[in-house]
Amino acid sequence: FKTREGPPCVAQNASKSASDRGSRRRGKQGKATRTLTRGLLFVKVPKCASSTTAGVALRIAREHERRARAGAGGDGGGGGGEAECYASARHGWARKMKFASTQRDQRRSFLWTVLRAPASRALSQIFHFRISREGKHPTDKYLLQVLRGFPGATGDGGFQARYVAPSKVPETFWDKEDKEKVQHAAALRSWVGSIRREYDFIGLVERLDESLVALRLILNLEAGDVLYVSSKQSGSYDDLCKRIQPSFQSPAVAALLQSAEWRARNAADYLLYSVANASLDATIHALGPARFAAAMAEHKALLALVHDARCADTAKFPCSADGRRQKAAAKKTCYMNDSGCGFRCLNAVVDQQQRPALARSSRRDGGRWPTTMEETGEEPAEEEEP
Repeated sequence: FKTREGPPCVAQNASKSASDRGSRRRGKQGKATRTLTRGLLFVKVPKCASSTTAGVALRIAREHERRARAGAGGDGGGGGGEAECYASARHGWARKMKFASTQRDQRRSFLWTVLRAPASRALSQIFHFRISREGKHPTDKYLLQVLRGFPGATGDGGFQARYVAPSKVPETFWDKEDKEKVQHAAALRSWVGSIRREYDFIGLVERLDESLVALRLILNLEAGDVLYVSSKQSGSYDDLCKRIQPSFQSPAVAALLQSAEWRARNAADYLLYSVANASLDATIHALGPARFAAAMAEHKALLALVHDARCADTAKFPCSADGRRQKAAAKKTCYMNDSGCGFRCLNAVVDQQQRPALARSSRRDGGRWPTTMEETGEEPAEEEEP
């Protein structure tokens, strides 16, 4: 992944016209949504630490804009030297959001996402949406049926590849007659390669902190820009106040997830994950092992301070620890829904450690940032196929 001078933020005194930020279109229910062509464009893949990393995406934009305003002599109130940084962090199929390189301004946009190991992601999605929210019973029969019927797992290469691909699936990759066989291998490799080339960065849940540190160095950010408080954990409540049931694997489910049939059904997901993993390794090498190690040590030290400051405990999520809705309180401590919660505490940790006096004295906006962030609404019941 190539380095940038900084986030692709709109320049000072930027136009707020639709052509600068994107065009507006009508969704399924007639609600106007924005198709962004510029800025930080983050594709939230369900159950890929997406609410947590969406918070990072919004934090990068917010902190970059705040520093730009302070450096230009602005007070954060929208006066003279205002610089705006647009960030989209929402669920949605990349193809439907028109994030293809031919449909966005490549020079002034940065498209990125985070993937997860296909088996654990699929199981997490089932337990979150079907078991926790819908109250389904996690019997072997039910779990195996849903796993085999996932969007993408019936021939299109897998859920994640289809979700993040700006283009249509070119072929049916799974041979339904020979369930352990992958067909059209050349087309599969070509399509996955095209997905990789469309993205400016792809991180991995299993290497989340490494991914965020690499992202920080690619975009020339400050260490505090990629701090986070985890949005969801097993046993807690989600943003709809549904208790998140921990996932588990019975021997029968584990056998399917480790089978050649499962890998063939999700061949594009596994190939894309492997390519992203190799790209992350190559990026770290290109950045310089010593430089990366120093940045990683700084990141871990700040996360330890975040833990010591009990930022997760002071954050007010949309649902309380005992299952009560508290959206009004959450709006004061989260950037958006359950993303970026505890940002005030994160700011305090960073201020105490490394912010210059000028930055500490500059005013922080107290609430959400609706003029420059994409509003996403609550997490969907479950993503539908496009």
